[in-house]
Amino acid sequence: MIDLQSHQDAVYVGEGVIELAGLFLLGRYAFSPTFRKKIRSREPLPRWRISAFDFALLLLVATLLAFVGTLALTAVWRAVYSTAANREGIAVIASGLGLDGCALLVWPILRTFLRQLTPELGEHPGLKPFERPLRSTVSGAMARGAAAFAVALPIVSLSSILWSMCLHWLGLPEGPQELIGIFNRTHSPLVMTGMLVVACILAPINEEVIFRRSIYHFIRDRLGRSRAVVISALIFGAVHANWYSAVPLAVFAVVLALSYEITGDIRVPIIAHALFNLNTIIGIFAGLPQ
Repeated sequence: MIDLQSHQDAVYVGEGVIELAGLFLLGRYAFSPTFRKKIRSREPLPRWRISAFDFALLLLVATLLAFVGTLALTAVWRAVYSTAANREGIAVIASGLGLDGCALLVWPILRTFLRQLTPELGEHPGLKPFERPLRSTVSGAMARGAAAFAVALPIVSLSSILWSMCLHWLGLPEGPQELIGIFNRTHSPLVMTGMLVVACILAPINEEVIFRRSIYHFIRDRLGRSRAVVISALIFGAVHANWYSAVPLAVFAVVLALSYEITGDIRVPIIAHALFNLNTIIGIFAGLPQ
């Protein structure tokens, strides 16, 4: 395990600085007429030209690819690495590559299939992970993503504390996701690097493309922005299948959806999501309460 526990105070200070920066940005945005205008406007996020059938097909194929990919790579893990010293971490890598890596293949596969099915349409409309040419630079997207992460952190922290109190009062399980324990028990630098790639690169890309680019965008065009934010956030919290993290993750999903809505750039929530996961992992290594 990476030794950050000896620098726990520094990590606490870093967390505090990020949360203070997030509160500052939140206050600044809340009192900004330009920001409020963007929130009220339906731009810059355009309407997504996709039928209900194509959307359902997209989710179905993505689910099948993730399921088959996870089964295949898990079978390889069981055959080759099931007795390895860091077998839990290797299993996380295998399932992550299968779940997130294979699910991303849905876009080129489905576009090719539909283009052949309806050749008169040429490049099939509505089936691109990036809906239009990106106007902002990579550095601009990174800055906006970092700002979204900073704004989300104090909100998610507060929701986590309040939700933990509610769980305790209701007598429901309060333990964090099992993945957190696996990070703590993994000691191989190579396996740890693989887990970081899955948690901070593959998972944010796949989850943002599915939940914000697809589910949120589709619901928004049919039921409106407010319902889309709430419904997609509830789905995002529920699919992680953990009482302890469901509500904080749903709150985080609200911030991610709004960041996508305001910027029109899917890279922004991807970067914010990646930073959030990285921040969580750093906290695990430093021994901070989860």
